[in-house]
Amino acid sequence: MLAAMAVPKSKSLMQHEQQSAGAIARYHHFIVLLQTKFVETLFVEVLRCY
Repeated sequence: MLAAMAVPKSKSLMQHEQQSAGAIARYHHFIVLLQTKFVETLFVEVLRCY
């Protein structure tokens, strides 16, 4: 009985981890996008100074 109760729990836990991984991937993509945009803006500003 204990094993039968543990199975759905581990399944939902795996699903939760997959959702978390997806959220982290999106968040990381957003950060990379921001950094790229920031570097481009910085580069343009530096070029404008010279």
